[in-house]
Amino acid sequence: MRREAADAVRLLGSAEERARYARVPLPAAGLRAALGAAPASISRSATRWARIRAVVLPPSVSRRWRAHLARELGGVVAGAGRGRIGLVG
Repeated sequence: MRREAADAVRLLGSAEERARYARVPLPAAGLRAALGAAPASISRSATRWARIRAVVLPPSVSRRWRAHLARELGGVVAGAGRGRIGLVG
């Protein structure tokens, strides 16, 4: 990642942190340029597969699917355990 992009990412991170936790957020100067520079630089350094996966299956979606699958699978395992106990006991 180029130095300008790294600086843009740091600026965006600081702005986000200050917007959430500080009494006075960062001034908006430079944020629009940083918002354009950071994603473009990250996209250029990512592989084609990573860019496709980010569009088709972003982490926020896959995280929800994994959590749902884990809950469902946990219910199936618990039900199988109860069924086994019913057969044995």
